[in-house]
Amino acid sequence: EEALRLGVFLHGLAGEIAERKRHKESLRALDLVEAIPEAYNLIENEAFDSPISYIP
Repeated sequence: EEALRLGVFLHGLAGEIAERKRHKESLRALDLVEAIPEAYNLIENEAFDSPISYIP
């Protein structure tokens, strides 16, 4: 259950990171995949602003 929550949070954070690097209309699935390591590092170091905004 905890792994599921972490995975969902990681996915959302990676999506937000990817969106900030590219405009959301041109965002590709690969952009999200490429943002996962950065998102993981932010979570591991607790270096993100909370709460995450999940920009609509």
